[in-house]
Amino acid sequence: MRKMMKRLAVLVPLLCLMVCAAAQAEWSELFGDAYAQQFQLSSLKDQIVTCYAMDGHTVYGMTAKGAVYTYDCETAAYALFTQLPAQPDIDFEKKPSEATKQAMGEAVSYLLFDENHELYGFNSTTGLLGKVDANGIQWQDTAVDTSVFYNPGGYYPEISFCQPQIIGDRLEGWIVPDIDGTSCTWVSLSLTDGSCTATEIPGAFQLCRYRDDTLLALVLTKDKTMALNVYDRSGACVRSYEGALPALQAGDAATVFDLQSIAGALAYDAASGTVYLMDESHLYVSRDGGAFEALEGTTPWLPPMNYSRLQLGDNDTVLVNGQWLWQ
Repeated sequence: MRKMMKRLAVLVPLLCLMVCAAAQAEWSELFGDAYAQQFQLSSLKDQIVTCYAMDGHTVYGMTAKGAVYTYDCETAAYALFTQLPAQPDIDFEKKPSEATKQAMGEAVSYLLFDENHELYGFNSTTGLLGKVDANGIQWQDTAVDTSVFYNPGGYYPEISFCQPQIIGDRLEGWIVPDIDGTSCTWVSLSLTDGSCTATEIPGAFQLCRYRDDTLLALVLTKDKTMALNVYDRSGACVRSYEGALPALQAGDAATVFDLQSIAGALAYDAASGTVYLMDESHLYVSRDGGAFEALEGTTPWLPPMNYSRLQLGDNDTVLVNGQWLWQ
């Protein structure tokens, strides 16, 4: 009886810890009312986060006016980090004035991290990168070729750079080059000579970097079903992903943008070997090549759109579209 009581005395606290850990895993709105109230942000331009990046347990979000706020996932604390030059208001149909050109050339288009956890800003007009700290941004000298971000005859870089990241001496991510197209393109920009390598992944409508220098892609197959495949950097299919996909129905969807309203962004966490995938009602995880399983809890977002993004932090923390946090 004494041995049993000792075992119970050990087990009960462990069970309590497990219950508490499970209870803490939930969705929360990141840049919502609490953040707006703390910094007394009244206008939409002051509040709305237009680009964001996550590293470890910290989220960085830049507003339409260029203010960069941080959120610490461990302490649930917000802070004003720095001020960056923001994108000006533009009319995509009109040729830019000299003042607009100058503002576009100084603005931060995206926030991203390198492998050393350094925060950078990227300007998709000039092709320049710069390190970001509490004093602002310090632009570097080498510009990359940004022609892939322009539509034919366009005045501005209208094509979104999806989930950019610095890998070694390259800036990488992916684009949807044609609004009516049926494929995504992986973009690799050299930070030494500025050259651009663009690799089309046939039938792909979601992409992410995967292990062993490969790419993971959600594709629409010839028989109109969805598949998850592994590709090399030349765009050749290496194999199918081991884990079974959730029941995703393509229906009549054919273009990349149509399909992205059914199945949202992909992301891969190399540290835990976990693949994440979202649809209109769930966030799914596949661990070590296993079948995708839905995380519990009602998802707060609207159906995914072509701009849906996932970013990953420590301890299975997931950021959806810079707004909804799972931890």
